[in-house]
Amino acid sequence: MTESVQSVSILSEAPVAEATLGHVLAGLSKRMSASRIGTGMLAELRRIADDQLPPAFWRLYLNDSVIPQSWRAPNGYPSSDVDMAWATVIRAMVEMTPNPHSFEVRFGKALGESGYSEARFVRLVRAEGSSLRRELRVAAAWLAGKGVLRADWRYPASLVLGSTRLPGVYRKSSIHQLSRDFFSAEAQRS
Repeated sequence: MTESVQSVSILSEAPVAEATLGHVLAGLSKRMSASRIGTGMLAELRRIADDQLPPAFWRLYLNDSVIPQSWRAPNGYPSSDVDMAWATVIRAMVEMTPNPHSFEVRFGKALGESGYSEARFVRLVRAEGSSLRRELRVAAAWLAGKGVLRADWRYPASLVLGSTRLPGVYRKSSIHQLSRDFFSAEAQRS
């Protein structure tokens, strides 16, 4: 018997046997409503800090039906870097609850169309570590404040997850796509 190997892009929207980043984010997004997890758990997720992860984070994060094991422990080894990267993504997505992920609304384009500052955008795509955590939260809060409550989280999530050892998640290509979307939308506004 021969086995076929399937190549999976993190940005694929087609259903595949192994979850793509887009599908993991869509599943996570569906859980982010007060009716699904309660207002207390949402409040805890909004208080995620760099130095401590609340029980609500662990309940959501360690649920295999939300984020599969392969997306939490690259090469089978749990990593505090991966945990913190997912905490950053979850904390930012909570700004846009309920159900913040949508394949139809590009995150960079939404920022550009909503008048997000170019200087702030550049800080977002250049940031790393705690600065990236802060800048991503600010961008998500900006969109929520402008009434944009759904966006495609694949590229912003890849900004954060790209520094981990997760296979197929690339920070550089995410920066490129976010920038293309942002500046294209900004040019159309002018």
